Amino acid sequence: MMLQSYPPGQCPALSGRTPSLHHQKLHNICSHASVRLASTSSKEHQPTERRRAVTVLAGQQQTQLVITNSLSRVSQPFARTEDEMSDEDGPEQGFLEEERSTKLRMFLDSASFKEHEKWARMGIFYGFTTNPTILKRDGVPCSVRCLSRMARLGFELGYQEIQVQAWGPNLSAMALDLASIDPRIVVKLPCTMNGIQTAALLREKGVRTTITGVYYPHQVLVAQSVGASYVAPYLGRMGDAFGREEGFNKVIEMQRMIDGCDSGMRSLVASIRSTEDLVKMAAKGCNTFTFSPDIAAGLFDSPLTLRATGQFEADAQENKDQFEDDVDEEEEDFRLTRSF
Repeated sequence: MMLQSYPPGQCPALSGRTPSLHHQKLHNICSHASVRLASTSSKEHQPTERRRAVTVLAGQQQTQLVITNSLSRVSQPFARTEDEMSDEDGPEQGFLEEERSTKLRMFLDSASFKEHEKWARMGIFYGFTTNPTILKRDGVPCSVRCLSRMARLGFELGYQEIQVQAWGPNLSAMALDLASIDPRIVVKLPCTMNGIQTAALLREKGVRTTITGVYYPHQVLVAQSVGASYVAPYLGRMGDAFGREEGFNKVIEMQRMIDGCDSGMRSLVASIRSTEDLVKMAAKGCNTFTFSPDIAAGLFDSPLTLRATGQFEADAQENKDQFEDDVDEEEEDFRLTRSF
């Protein structure tokens, strides 16, 4: 982010401009900090930059600042960081993105359209993941045609990213076919020599990949070296193979390796068997997960929360019934005034 200071009234981004609704909203939100938005864009800059001019009130002096943000394009509005946003989003959209940006990404591990549709409405999933085993479980044919249709419907529901796994004797050809479905597709490849060779080919063509079937920390180094966007350790299966605590420790070690190398690759923790697994991994710095609809439902299985919500509803109804018939608007306003 770059700041440029201009005397009052001389900011080039303000010339001949009227503050928009976005500016007024930002003024209302930031009034406690004495910051008022005066302008949001300038045609003088490159298309990949946005300029914002703000008036900062410091005592009796006013200084206008131009804030320039470098932005890049991502197709959907949710779960984006500032440097993932696009000029095409518009200034108001960009401001809202900054308010709700997070490093967390959760994926639904399912090939069921019914589950995709259900959980898309919740707005908590960045995308969904599949593999041949999941396709078999959910009764979906393992074919490029079916995966293409699944991806189209998924993106129409609002998912930002869909991960599909390549298979077959000609892995590179299959991977290229899957990548051609949509630029938002991430191709999953096994952490084998054939899989890594295919990942290198896809990297040269600008296709994002996930290296999957990972059990050992050294495999993270391979995934980083080939330029993968994700590496997918199988937490539950690692617990089966090495013991529960050792499985956790290995996944945490993988995350530390990624952080230490500062590669930008994400550890997509898979084979999650409880909501407690999610909590424990997140507390140790993991921020990307894929899990089943059953685990997703478990995130909302909270008897104490349901009990409190039921009490809220009962009290609301009792309160409404008590005052609805004998209080007119004038008396209600009077009571509200006195209560504060």
